[in-house]
Amino acid sequence: MFKLINIFKKEKRKYGGLIEALGLSDFWDSLNEDERQFIRECYSKSMSIGDNKKPEDLDGSNTKIIYTTQTPSNFLNAYAVWAKSAKKYELAEKLLKEAEKRTGFEKEKLACSNDKGLNTSNSSNAKYREIIDKHFTYNHYIELYYKQRDKGPEYLEKCIEYCKKDIELFPKFKDAWIKCEVTQVRSNKRRKSSWLYF
Repeated sequence: MFKLINIFKKEKRKYGGLIEALGLSDFWDSLNEDERQFIRECYSKSMSIGDNKKPEDLDGSNTKIIYTTQTPSNFLNAYAVWAKSAKKYELAEKLLKEAEKRTGFEKEKLACSNDKGLNTSNSSNAKYREIIDKHFTYNHYIELYYKQRDKGPEYLEKCIEYCKKDIELFPKFKDAWIKCEVTQVRSNKRRKSSWLYF
């Protein structure tokens, strides 16, 4: 009887907000509380005065995000930058490893950064967004490992490895960047022309 009653109870979400919306709940759970708190503090600092965002929008279990233009890897890259700046290199590397996993072309469809937010995973721009995200992930790795080059030769080797990966990716990145920018410009022109009529 006890098990039957539990089936009908609504299970409370552990995390909500942007973390849930981006599908990062498992990764977020794998971080320790100090790491999560550091990211929460950075999130709070990144909010401008006119923003409608609240600190609990990041991971509050009662917060439901229905729209975002951010991709999971874009989010992870952004907070890897904060971690690098604070010399929290281990956290930065965790964030970048997850960002790199989230940019796999076969593994996962990511949302494209345009006016349709999370619902754009089927967009033709999604594959371009993945390439762009991967390029920035590689560049953050390069900076992370270069900053640690005095710790040992393995850091410079990793830096060179990611330089080579990014050089190999660059032709695809250049095309993807141009296509996403052209799409954005066209979208903005359509929006401006519709404003003229209303």
